[in-house]
Amino acid sequence: MKKSKERCICTARTGDDDLGPLKLLPGKWIEELCEKGKHGYPKLHLQYAQVVILDFFGRLDQLPGLAQWPHVSINTLEKVYD
Repeated sequence: MKKSKERCICTARTGDDDLGPLKLLPGKWIEELCEKGKHGYPKLHLQYAQVVILDFFGRLDQLPGLAQWPHVSINTLEKVYD
């Protein structure tokens, strides 16, 4: 199996005034499997994982900063040949 991986950390602003900046931690890679598909090509998987930390309203426990909420997405896509 061959693997390639790319990572970066980004910050962005949303268009909604109620949400502050978010932090995005993505990772993606392509796997080339030893198994062949029906046309003889190697099976390829695009896999990704990302964690987005959203800043919301002020904390209710009176500590400084905003309430933060993590959102985690993980997925695998398989290339399909026509």
